[in-house]
Amino acid sequence: MRLSIVTLYPNEKLKFMRKSILQGLRLILSGVLAITAISGNAQTSAAGGSTESMKVSLFHLNVDGSTSIIDGNLTLYNNTFSNGLEDDALKMTNFGENFGITRFASNLSIEQRVKIVATDTTFFSMWNFTMRNYRMTIANTNLDHPGLFAYLEDSYLNSSTPLTLNGLNTVDFAVNADARSYQINRFRIVFRNPSLMPLPVKFVSFSANKLPAFVSLNWNVNNESSMDEYQVERSSDGIHFTKITSLKARNVDGDLKYQSTDPQYNAGDNFYRIRGVEFTGASYLSQVVKISVKQKGNEYLIYPNPVSNRKIHLQFFAEKQGLYQFQLISTEGKIVPLQNYTGFKGRNLISIPIQQRLLPGIYGLRITDPAGNCETKNIHIL
Repeated sequence: MRLSIVTLYPNEKLKFMRKSILQGLRLILSGVLAITAISGNAQTSAAGGSTESMKVSLFHLNVDGSTSIIDGNLTLYNNTFSNGLEDDALKMTNFGENFGITRFASNLSIEQRVKIVATDTTFFSMWNFTMRNYRMTIANTNLDHPGLFAYLEDSYLNSSTPLTLNGLNTVDFAVNADARSYQINRFRIVFRNPSLMPLPVKFVSFSANKLPAFVSLNWNVNNESSMDEYQVERSSDGIHFTKITSLKARNVDGDLKYQSTDPQYNAGDNFYRIRGVEFTGASYLSQVVKISVKQKGNEYLIYPNPVSNRKIHLQFFAEKQGLYQFQLISTEGKIVPLQNYTGFKGRNLISIPIQQRLLPGIYGLRITDPAGNCETKNIHIL
């Protein structure tokens, strides 16, 4: 027998080892997913019935049309499982591309959940992708419940692809120089059974009121079920809205009242709306309400008054940018210098610390604007 000896130089040896490891990992991965799917589908119990599954495989899609598997994940559905992480398998990071499931800030390779009744969402995570073409296959088994639909949502292409719930689905996609094409949460699968879904949350009323230091926002809802949070959104033109804060939903039967405040409102028009967000990611919008705040140059508001914790909160509208100087004057005429601030054109919110220890009582806050104009406001220091 003749033996052939191959000499591998350092760079070639590294490439050979890397290739061998990748091939081994791919074989192990595909084997584990196949075995788990087979055993999972065969599992039955009096309580949970037969197990349903969704097996997702990721491939390189080569120029000649051939494919090679690089990663994948598996979801098993049975009523003996829970929707927590107790029985799930965490994902180990590959050297190359990774395609896992994200749940509760954990990346999973195998997830076990209760059977889908009305709604469910599988959130995928992808990383280490390169600029090339890929193929994703989604093999669903026994998920074709009456009235249930599933869609693969692609946030980059802004597309929603209907899926077969008992069979193989094939989706080709590309990664390019656009960062959105390899965004970690680009894909998700959304399940919906409209006939079994609860009524969407209903906004009964929504109002906004301008108070001295903030805008008060109040809304009433009913049909609240499976709600995650309410997001308060503000706009200066009534078209482009930005989230400014959020409140967690209580998910209690009956009519519910919520309240929020906006201390950072703008001079001029302020448009507000509430976005109710479900745990599934679906959202519902309230009506839009408008508050107009008339801008008045150098109108000073101290809040709260009396002042506590040795800190003065001051709000004012400045006609132009410049240095504002502050002093406290006691009833005996003693002057206590305070920190100066640079005011910006428009609405300003500042906090002025009182460095010296002062006796409680009435003081005058002297304010000198950039033009040298002085105004004194009475404050009560506790």
